[in-house]
Amino acid sequence: MTAPDRVAADRAAQQGSADVATVLGLRSRGAALVVACAWTAFAALGLASGDVRAPAAYVGGFVILGAGWVAGLRSPSDPMRPWHAVAVAASGVAASGLSVWAAEVSDRAAVLSLGGAEALTSLVLAVRGQIAIAWAGGLLGVLATAVAAQARDIDFVTAAQIAVPGNIGILAAATFFAMIIRPRVRQISAMRRLRERGLRERGLGERGGADGEPLAVRGDRIRQLQDRVRPLLERIASGEPLTDREVAMCLLVEAGLRDRIRAPGLDVPELAEAAWQARARGVRVLLLDDRKAAPVLDSTVLHDVRQAAVGVLTGARAGAQVTVRLLPERRDRYATIAVAEDGSARRIDFPPEPAEGGRPAR
Repeated sequence: MTAPDRVAADRAAQQGSADVATVLGLRSRGAALVVACAWTAFAALGLASGDVRAPAAYVGGFVILGAGWVAGLRSPSDPMRPWHAVAVAASGVAASGLSVWAAEVSDRAAVLSLGGAEALTSLVLAVRGQIAIAWAGGLLGVLATAVAAQARDIDFVTAAQIAVPGNIGILAAATFFAMIIRPRVRQISAMRRLRERGLRERGLGERGGADGEPLAVRGDRIRQLQDRVRPLLERIASGEPLTDREVAMCLLVEAGLRDRIRAPGLDVPELAEAAWQARARGVRVLLLDDRKAAPVLDSTVLHDVRQAAVGVLTGARAGAQVTVRLLPERRDRYATIAVAEDGSARRIDFPPEPAEGGRPAR
């Protein structure tokens, strides 16, 4: 594995699945340039209107608003951490109030430039997964507008009608957008993880690692899957009723595909074949990988889990249930294999590596 590939794989393992900000490029230089241009345009438009009664407060509102945008885009977690989101929402609330306090409501441009820009704050919050806080901030922004109007003895309706309807409309659209885009991002993240796994496996195969899966083996597995799936798809497309044997084959293929999605850390040829054969005998098999980020290199413990799972699945009889699970990080166990058979149950625990040698404790 080359040095750049290793760095990329290490970074992928540390970050886990890509979040919305990463997939949409919200932390990129291009995004920063767009935000800077939008902020500058809003501020210039407001100040050029000539009806700013308190320039220091008006500029301060834009500074607070801009800081909120930057914090919303740069927040490292996904969804955004609640206290980060609250701070970002507060910046929008402040901008809403200051837009009425610092500008003359007779000039819609001055109020709308600062008060309307708050809608982008709501958009950032919604896209970053904090829709409830975005709505809370939007409603508090209306309240801040009312407080500022009362403090200046201005009719609330006159002040609110400038920016509030547009802000609420944009907030509703942002909510709809976030509800559509976030699930798609998770799908993109899953595809990225598969690509990163391929990068790591290619590096291991080139080095001849014991746990590596060379590209030739991967190609053989894809061809094997195609050989199993294509006849079934052609049979289904013909419109003829499927036989019981063909239905059983479809269920086996579906279960194998689910394993690859739900348990990428257990996706090796020998374990996949053992699961296939066990299901064909009537064994109920469930493979799970609940880790947030797979390691760059396969560990000794993971190798032991795979080998033990193959042994258990090979020996399981019809009617048994076998569950193999890689546990989330920072647990007192690395993995478990649970077997329910003939009215009894047993579990094989794998302790974290490497202090305890990575050997299973029964």
